[in-house]
Amino acid sequence: MPNPGIPIGFEEKILEEAIQSPSIAMMRLSLEIDRQLRLILAVTGRLNEYSGQSPSDALDLIAKSIPGNFIPSELRDTLKSFWDLRNHIVHGGAANENISMRSVD
Repeated sequence: MPNPGIPIGFEEKILEEAIQSPSIAMMRLSLEIDRQLRLILAVTGRLNEYSGQSPSDALDLIAKSIPGNFIPSELRDTLKSFWDLRNHIVHGGAANENISMRSVD
């Protein structure tokens, strides 16, 4: 059975990749965040309600699915900042490697 968790050594691989290309490392990290959110939504039975457009929507669905669940505002803020930067790089043309590197940090 496949392991749904983050692969062993994932963090080290991202950090090594960030040395070569912070933008690619950031994209790989965003894919893993999206994958993890989708796994949680699948387990809670809410994946079909997720459009995939906003991780904040995923957090809202997760919070509604688990009684007594509280998602800290710091997590929401961090995820929103990361995703805004990701969208800027993906949809805004040329990426600034310094900005990408800061987001991976």
